[in-house]
Amino acid sequence: PPPPPPPPPAPPPPPPDAPPAPPPPPVSYIGGAYSTAKSHDHGGTNTAIQNCPTLNHGHTLTPLHVRPPHLRLDVLPFAIIYLLLMVLERYAVDRAKVWILGVAFPLTLVCHVGLFLVVQWNVELRATVGYTHAAVDEIEDEGEAWSHVYVLPPENCGNDSIVPIASRTTYSDGETTALVYTVRFQEITFRCHTMPEHMMDTTYSDLFGDNHVALEEESSVPPLEWARLHFPIDLGLKFYKTWMGHSTKAQLKAGKILYGANDQSIPTPTLLECLLPQLIAPFFLFQTFCVALWSLDEYWYYAIFTLLTLLMFEGTVAINRRRNMMRLREAMRAPRPIYAYRLGNWAPILSSQLLAGDLVSLKS
Repeated sequence: PPPPPPPPPAPPPPPPDAPPAPPPPPVSYIGGAYSTAKSHDHGGTNTAIQNCPTLNHGHTLTPLHVRPPHLRLDVLPFAIIYLLLMVLERYAVDRAKVWILGVAFPLTLVCHVGLFLVVQWNVELRATVGYTHAAVDEIEDEGEAWSHVYVLPPENCGNDSIVPIASRTTYSDGETTALVYTVRFQEITFRCHTMPEHMMDTTYSDLFGDNHVALEEESSVPPLEWARLHFPIDLGLKFYKTWMGHSTKAQLKAGKILYGANDQSIPTPTLLECLLPQLIAPFFLFQTFCVALWSLDEYWYYAIFTLLTLLMFEGTVAINRRRNMMRLREAMRAPRPIYAYRLGNWAPILSSQLLAGDLVSLKS
């Protein structure tokens, strides 16, 4: 036989003044694919909220907290301008008063109304005007806690939105206190934790035991990194053949914290909540502006009749929308009793109490 090929030459040694090579980043198994996650230092204030495309499936999440009403960007600056114009109008000469009342004040009012309308149409601008970006060093402050999250979905996956924080869970080991924030967007749950290395979020391992240690999903997600909630859908075949349901109360408790209730809530908006977005829509405002121009003519009563017709049409659409939402909510099936294998026994529970990993009894 031919002789074996010679071994490849060893790489040349680095120069004496070269910096040491950085350690490889941790590898996590999220969503059925291995991904490399960045490490973050939670101790400094320069740490930023990260959005790994693999962990959150392309969604970008930015934590926010609500501005006080008097500090909103559509309230405080204009209040100062109005106050300044009132002072100038009081002490100004007659010629300046005409300029203030005829030009400056109407222009400020138009800008104020325009900003209010644009904020209603543009979600990103609404996040800037009514909210402030939450700093990392304020994450554990009760007064500055995250209240909302601005979510920017991937392309062709819906519109951006500002959603409230669904839950804020506190963990403590006696010395260190950590938080886990949960937010739901389009029926997708995202989580972000602040746990240091010695206090990793072990909810998955608490729930699935040693069978789930090989994935190391949540323990590999670094602090201050949004990650989409993962379900046990891609484990090995051996796991599903040997899994006997939740066998301890700690697993059931961890499952309730992690996944929540197995229910679907469809809130019914009020009539005003359905009607208000239609009244501030650009097309309806354009129609109202045209009606205002027509009212300057001598046939002003035709313009008023047109405005009343528009209001009746928008009200009818809002009533139908609310009625359809109520019908959809009534069509939902109520929770039904079902047998689940828990704690080594078959026990009847409601379908709304099912958790990921439950073994259930089905019959045709």
